[in-house]
Amino acid sequence: PYARTHRVVVAPLGDGRPGDSFWAPGPSKATGSLGPDGSRTDATVTLSEGTHMLVVCLGRVGSRWRDHEVEPAAQRVEAARAAYVEPRRALGPVDQVPTAAGTGWRTTCLYGNGRALTDTHIDHDGWAFIIGVLSTSWHTRAVEALDGILATWQWIPDDVDERVQPES
Repeated sequence: PYARTHRVVVAPLGDGRPGDSFWAPGPSKATGSLGPDGSRTDATVTLSEGTHMLVVCLGRVGSRWRDHEVEPAAQRVEAARAAYVEPRRALGPVDQVPTAAGTGWRTTCLYGNGRALTDTHIDHDGWAFIIGVLSTSWHTRAVEALDGILATWQWIPDDVDERVQPES
């Protein structure tokens, strides 16, 4: 079910934020709309029934919105892990993981309802990203699928003149 058959392309936004491209089991359903804090959901991909991948750009590292600052990935992941409250709980330590998107810091949590979430925090060219996988079963396989997708990752600089259009 995790065969990477679709090329997902997220175009740069035009504000310096890079775009990205990767191969996934299906197309993205994200709209790419900006949130009030400057964040953007770049991609939402169903990997299989009950298993979903999300790519979120939080904005520029160091930017502030209200009383929140976007910290660098290594600090951001520790803060996210520390913020887990019951019924959500951390599973294992924070791991540093090499990916084609760059060095990531990864944390996993379990929800009280049996769902698991693994988030990989990556910074690229001063922008903060979280690439996560949420699953209802077989989470180890879901993380392996995420790692396979991350191995195909390519950044698209904001200064690219010819914009790549997503394939469906």
